[in-house]
Amino acid sequence: MADKQPLPPLPKEVYDGEHYEAPIPKDQKMPKKCNHKGVKLISAIELRCECGSGWSGPNIQQLYELFRKQ
Repeated sequence: MADKQPLPPLPKEVYDGEHYEAPIPKDQKMPKKCNHKGVKLISAIELRCECGSGWSGPNIQQLYELFRKQ
């Protein structure tokens, strides 16, 4: 099982002068998951959903048909 301890902070010398924090608010719910009904074939090896998710590789046509049947 993975250790649940947070990663240690990076040393100051690894930054190029700019340093920003991106905290994840724990009091807000995560957005609803997409069911990927809006998928489109981009090319012969790439598939993309309206939510921004994408897939590429062999047999992409089979994956496209599975998404369309749901």
